Amino acid sequence: MDSYDTPFEQVRLNHLDLAINVYQGDSILERMTSTLTTGKRITDATYRTHIFRADSIMFSDLLEIAFIFFKSETMLKEWVEYQFEFRTIETLDS
Repeated sequence: MDSYDTPFEQVRLNHLDLAINVYQGDSILERMTSTLTTGKRITDATYRTHIFRADSIMFSDLLEIAFIFFKSETMLKEWVEYQFEFRTIETLDS
């Protein structure tokens, strides 16, 4: 269960992407001083290319995507243990 009492298997991720953003000129400093936590719009990149994009997927699929995409098993296990304290690697392997 998460903090909103939604079973983990029912949590849906609206949008996930992996993109390369390039900033030039004044947009570099503007982007470096902005954060998504303020709820404000982030500076547009001068150049942007998507490597990967998925919309409306189950949050639990994020774990499988991470294990397929990234090579370091040690770092992935550390991330999962930190990010998903209620789940274990043994649970993911089954």
